[in-house]
This record gives sequence, C-alpha cells and structure tokens, in this order.
Amino acid sequence: MRTLCPPTVALPPHRVSTDELITHFRHRYATHPRLDRALALMQRTGVDNHWVSRPLTELSDTNGGHDNRVRRHHDDALTLSETAARRALDAAGITSRDVGWLVYAGAGGHTIPGIDVALIERLGLPESTRRLPVTQMGCAGGAFAIARAAQLAQSTPGEHILIVCADMFYPYIHPGDTGTDAMIFRGLISDAAAACVIRTDNTGAPRLSITDTWEYTAPGTRDIVGVDTRADGWHLFNSPALYDALTNALPALTEWFGDTPQFVISHPGGPRILDTLGQALGPHLLNHSQASLRELGNTGSASVLDVAARFFRTPPSHSGEGFIFGVGPGLTLIACRCHWRTT
Repeated sequence: MRTLCPPTVALPPHRVSTDELITHFRHRYATHPRLDRALALMQRTGVDNHWVSRPLTELSDTNGGHDNRVRRHHDDALTLSETAARRALDAAGITSRDVGWLVYAGAGGHTIPGIDVALIERLGLPESTRRLPVTQMGCAGGAFAIARAAQLAQSTPGEHILIVCADMFYPYIHPGDTGTDAMIFRGLISDAAAACVIRTDNTGAPRLSITDTWEYTAPGTRDIVGVDTRADGWHLFNSPALYDALTNALPALTEWFGDTPQFVISHPGGPRILDTLGQALGPHLLNHSQASLRELGNTGSASVLDVAARFFRTPPSHSGEGFIFGVGPGLTLIACRCHWRTT
C-alpha cells in the first residue's frame, strides 16, 4: 500500500496583498528605468496575497549581506517545517515514533547538516529514521518528494514516510536584481512549508493511492530557470523559453499517462504555466491549482502539497485515476499516477 494522507500547510506570519507589494516596490525601486512596466507585470500574476517570513523592509534590506539571508532562510524554513510536519503526523493518525523515512525537499541545501537533521531532533523521530534530503529540485521538489517516497514505500513495506517541503523564496531574490524575471518572480512567490505522510498499511476508504511514477528531463534546458551563486549571493533567473520548452515536453506526460485523467493535482507555477497546462490537459482539471496560486502564490516545493490538501477537502465523488504533477528547473517534469478510491 502507498497511501497519501491529507497534506498540511504552514504559512509565515506576514500576509501582504499584491497592492501592498506593489506600493513597497514602487518606493524601493523608484529609480528603476522601466518601473511602471515591471509593476504592471507583477499585477498581472493573478496572486491576491503573498505570505512572507519577514517584513518586506527586512527582506529588501542589503545590510548584513549574503550570510544574513542564508541564516534567515534556514531559521524560517526550519520553524515552518516543524509546524507543518506536526500537523501532518496528526492528520495521518500516527506519531513521530512511527516514521521510518523522512523525505525533505527545499532550497536549503546551502547548510550542512541540513534541515532534515534538525527536524529529526525537534520532532522526536526515531534515531533509526532514514533520510532523503532533496535540495536542488526547485518548484518540482514537492512532486519529486512524493514520487521518491512512493518508491521507498514499495521497497520498504511497513515503514511510514514523512514528507516535508519548505521554500523561503524571498530571501533568495537578491535585492539588487531588477530585471523583468526578478520583478515578475516577486509578484508570484510566497514563503511556506507543507507536509504529508505516505502510509504503507491499509487505511480504508476514501484514500489516494500512488500506483506509478514518471520523470522527464527536457534536453537543452539547463539554462532556462534556476539560481546562480555569485560573489554577492544568490541570483534567480527565468527565461521566457520556459513556456515553449514546457509545451514541447507535455506530450511525453500525456503519452505516459495514456487515458484522460479524471483529476490533476499540479504545482501551479504561474498564470502562463497554468495556461500551458490547461491547453494540454483541460483547464477544468486545474481549479485547485488556480485557487492555490490566487490565494497563496507560488510556494515552490510546498505548492503541490497545498493543491493536494485542497483536493482532499473537496474530493471527487467517484473513484477514478489522475496524477500529481510538478515542473521545475532542468526543465524537469515529474508525475505520480494516483487512484482515488471511495470504496
């Protein structure tokens, strides 16, 4: 059995509307030569609210340098990860001592040991807990974590698997970056953590069972989206070529799945990503993803777990087959074939 339990989401304390975000950046980048265009692009992201781990003035401050941003990223990710994980254990009906594996996905790969080690201590997981830290998958991290956890569940039956995802994107955006991609990204993202459990026993119905996994890395796409590390810190980049690359890669996904999916639990990405997916899969299958983007923004690896949480709150009334889907740097597509069982 590979049963995905309802995910839980932990949001940071600061909620900022897009209007407030635009007001802040209008003042912060008052000398930007194309400021009105940049702010208009931020407005068109369709995100109503952004959740940030620190006040915007602190996140935009260059004082303290790169090491300060690294520390903020680690501390805030750990705090939210612990909250989400405790909620997920409760939702799954297990205790921390029942966990055999911890799969952690997030952008915190710049610290050794990683956040997963700290979580074992904070949550009181068994000393024998096996770890799989995932740090370079970006927005595909959530789907990647679920896919790997499903494979682990098959190879180590009887061991429940805790999945935790956290991305604090705002500390990753260098305050000096004012290009179009950086400004749009500021209008899309939020900080968040999410967690869920894959149980390896029979939990009865209804349940979401994972039956297969699939991955595809598009050739020649390594430089489309990602993060550069330079002398002064991190610098995000995102090329418009992403959308053509995704369009070209999606037939491989639909060929793998075969039938028409009855549901899709997809990382939302952004409005153009959802438009591209909608054209290939059908926009009616992306309602939860659209709501997640509108209400929370793009929360990176945590996004697909938020979409899955929405699926569990308003599930299909009949059994059927669909998939969990994520797309991230690489360009990498990851999917899990799922069966929703009502009986």
